[in-house]
Amino acid sequence: MLFSRLVSLLRATIISAAITFVLVEISLRLKPDVVPVFFLVQFNENIRAEIATRLNYPTQRTNKFILRDDGGPPLWVTMPGQVVTMTVDDRDAGSVKRVSMDWKGFCNPFDRNDRAYRVDIVTVGDSFSWCMGVGAEETWSSGIAEITNLGTYNLSRPAIGLHEDVQLLKMFGVEMGPRVVIMNFYEGNDLRDVLRFRAFADATLLVKTSPSQAERPPQAANLSQLGRLYFWILNGWMGRSSYAVNTLMTTVNHLYQRFKSDGAAEGKRRTQLSEIDFRYRLVFGSDEVAFNLDNADQDEVRSARKLIDDDSVLTLLDAPLESFADLAQRHAFLPVLAYSPSAHTAYAEQAQFADPALAPLLERFSNTQRAYLRRKAATLGLVFIDLTPTLRRSAAALGARDLLYFPVNLHYTQRGHSVVAEAITEALRRESVRRGITLFD
Repeated sequence: MLFSRLVSLLRATIISAAITFVLVEISLRLKPDVVPVFFLVQFNENIRAEIATRLNYPTQRTNKFILRDDGGPPLWVTMPGQVVTMTVDDRDAGSVKRVSMDWKGFCNPFDRNDRAYRVDIVTVGDSFSWCMGVGAEETWSSGIAEITNLGTYNLSRPAIGLHEDVQLLKMFGVEMGPRVVIMNFYEGNDLRDVLRFRAFADATLLVKTSPSQAERPPQAANLSQLGRLYFWILNGWMGRSSYAVNTLMTTVNHLYQRFKSDGAAEGKRRTQLSEIDFRYRLVFGSDEVAFNLDNADQDEVRSARKLIDDDSVLTLLDAPLESFADLAQRHAFLPVLAYSPSAHTAYAEQAQFADPALAPLLERFSNTQRAYLRRKAATLGLVFIDLTPTLRRSAAALGARDLLYFPVNLHYTQRGHSVVAEAITEALRRESVRRGITLFD
């Protein structure tokens, strides 16, 4: 009797579990956007790519690599016409989550692919020039076109630096025959990016593995039996086929990593990350706005410390700037270097850091970079436009109700792009008068 009850209970449990599994699988396939991004990156690569493609997240399948001539790391652009979903936060009011790339794979309104479209100004830079949280028609590049009636084309890409800017100009920009090229330098991470470029270029001997080692999941080395089982499931037939299995295994791994008793290494990693508290708030009288709520962009603080320890690292900016100047001379365009400050620099009068020691460090980081780039631009014949003063004036005038930067992703808002477009246009007008050249009708 007892045995029969146990069998019945076991059968009912199995059936219930099977039904639950099927329902979860169906639910995840119908609505895969419920999977957190930080879970998705741990999924089996086949399922990860499938979900990312469905949600229009960038993947290797939606990008194409371009050949570069400077020995730098892999560089790619989005496939033409691709819809890109950005991991913007709902706390960033007014941010755009999806944007369509044009038929060259860049962030421009689609009318700029018309053969009759004349390109007077090419713009290039990282996500501060790209459509991060804004539409293609709302970037400062498009704003310049609207103000001046000149044709602009935006070659910017997220997560690139000055070396990559030059590569994109060589590959796509100069053939458009622009009269002006504006290269944007972002204060927060462009120095980091040239440091990464140098580290990659200097790595003449990379770690080599045999084919059998390369095929093995790198995390599977030196694992316990449970760890091997985890990777066997995740990379086996079930992991390659089921959304539910990937979600379950990733959840188990996440909980294990969080609560494991022998997690000294993980604890050390978390401690190192928590050493930097890069959160701050903007205070406008009785109004306050919390910024960098997720404590992101800690690389900016590390770059600032590195610069203060050794300001010679700024000379790493010389090579791409010299290449930019050389391109300008060979292709007869006016080279412009625009400087985009970080949000806390634009709001220097209002920013109060959780860690007060960061205020003087980051102020010096900003001042040192701007001074160096101003001198270098003068030496190379580049027009240098420091957007910091304009953004600071606008920040004070507009206050907390009309922000220039998103509080979470820390990029320009639609208003920020508009202010930048007006500032660059005005600077170009002054420069055209100073040089006695005709840029505007």
